[in-house]
Amino acid sequence: MDLQTRPLSRADLPAWVELLEVCALVHRTGEHYAVEDLAEDLETPGLDLDRDTLAVLCDGRLAGYATLAVRETTEPVFRIGLDAAVHPELRGRGIGTTLLSWAIRTAEARRAAAETELPLNLRTGLPELDLYGERLLARHGFTAVRWFTELTWDLAENPPGPAPELPGLTLRTYRDEDEEPLRLLRNATFADHWGAGQWTVEQWQHYKTRSRSFRPDLTWLALDADGTPVGLALTQYFEADTAATGHRDAWIDTVGTAASHRKRGIASALIRRVARTAADLGFRTASLGVDSASPTGADTLYRSLGFEAVRGFVSYDR
Repeated sequence: MDLQTRPLSRADLPAWVELLEVCALVHRTGEHYAVEDLAEDLETPGLDLDRDTLAVLCDGRLAGYATLAVRETTEPVFRIGLDAAVHPELRGRGIGTTLLSWAIRTAEARRAAAETELPLNLRTGLPELDLYGERLLARHGFTAVRWFTELTWDLAENPPGPAPELPGLTLRTYRDEDEEPLRLLRNATFADHWGAGQWTVEQWQHYKTRSRSFRPDLTWLALDADGTPVGLALTQYFEADTAATGHRDAWIDTVGTAASHRKRGIASALIRRVARTAADLGFRTASLGVDSASPTGADTLYRSLGFEAVRGFVSYDR
């Protein structure tokens, strides 16, 4: 067995898609990717392929990868996010250890280069019940710190009813001029949420409003009498998921309400409108993720609307 390492490149995209598809089948993650999705990831703001990515090849075949990205956060840490995977058929050959050892060394070097006194926080995640990955992370000093649940609403079996009107508020879909106000609303809304971080303008545009997956027609917001956004339900659609499952899913990526307007049914009304619009457009399901320890009671709200748990994920810190 011949293991080689080098940075990721665009030439790896087809093999990367194949590797992640095998991981999705084995771990039932429900996450599928097209070449275009991963190409977009390689264009992440601030990502230096030579510095921040690693590909491990086994006998010339892509066997695993890792990418690192600095995350802005209100917490007193220097946070770096780690995304990595090993081909399930090639586990137990030292590939995971190679990736994690590289990630730890590189993250420590990034912190040193930043000349910060903040402690390094390296964060990654795994599908629930990935025992191999859990043991591997534990051997490298990672600890499980938070649990998340993905929930899905079957819009065909449980059609969404009409959403209530909200006195004093206007509810409508996304417009181009909403891009920056919604970023500011999202950052303010999630400032007290565990691990949520703060999106820069570049990151917000890249990952959200200018991503190929963004659906402005399925993104709903609430505005007060002055036209200021006070609630949002930002939605994405991934074509690769449809190719794998045969049906379309509206992924409600971000749900938030300004602190001054909570407990008024805004989140519920926005989600109902996303679901109703998605159903009218022929989407079979709507899905979202929730922090098991969310301080807003989001899990209870989502289940009351018709969402049901389908899978879990775990966040790990080092």
